[in-house]
Amino acid sequence: MASNLVDAGHTVRVFDLNTEAVQTAADFGALPAESLAESVKDVDVAITMLPAGTHVRSVCNELCDRVYPKTLQIDSPTVDIGTSQWCHEQAKQHGLRFVDAPVSRGISGAKAATLAFMVGGDPSDVEQARKHLSPMARQTFASGGPTSGAAAKIVNNLMAHIHLLANAEGSQLAAKLGLDPKIFHAVVSASSGRSWVQQTWYPVPQIITTSAADRNFDATFRAE
Repeated sequence: MASNLVDAGHTVRVFDLNTEAVQTAADFGALPAESLAESVKDVDVAITMLPAGTHVRSVCNELCDRVYPKTLQIDSPTVDIGTSQWCHEQAKQHGLRFVDAPVSRGISGAKAATLAFMVGGDPSDVEQARKHLSPMARQTFASGGPTSGAAAKIVNNLMAHIHLLANAEGSQLAAKLGLDPKIFHAVVSASSGRSWVQQTWYPVPQIITTSAADRNFDATFRAE
């Protein structure tokens, strides 16, 4: 995501507790920061992408003490609606601007700049956020008022993971019935069982290059 912002001509400062992640972003042309405070000093936009609600609340607290009133805060992780509402309220109390803008389409979408952003907040802030997010996205949606982005993402995830369960069940049943996995995947791709999950995360190795099945099912997302 940082590399796509750099490629679009933005000056991007990055900070993470994981120094390897910072170095990776620096290799793509971002400017490494030594602290959160340094990364957001006098910036137009501060984009956060964090693992879970606990981290979002902690960083939101610090940002409310660090960012300038002109800075637009864009929070892009998938979190519970209560956490998102809390962040909106904290920003408002400090006279700051904040939008919730979770993303969909996963790691492959981040690399290809084809993410989908769902942006919730004050309409003028939402429109400004969409312009800054566009270098990373295929689509940006004004989903509504505060927390509407978080709500849209949660419901989307429910639907996506129902599809994933169907692909897990279907691929195993196909194997038990003796079907060739590549031929069966091609059949589904041309039939009514086709879905984004089936095209991107199909849980059988050596069929879809973006499948977790080809990466030992390494964890990348918290079920909580």
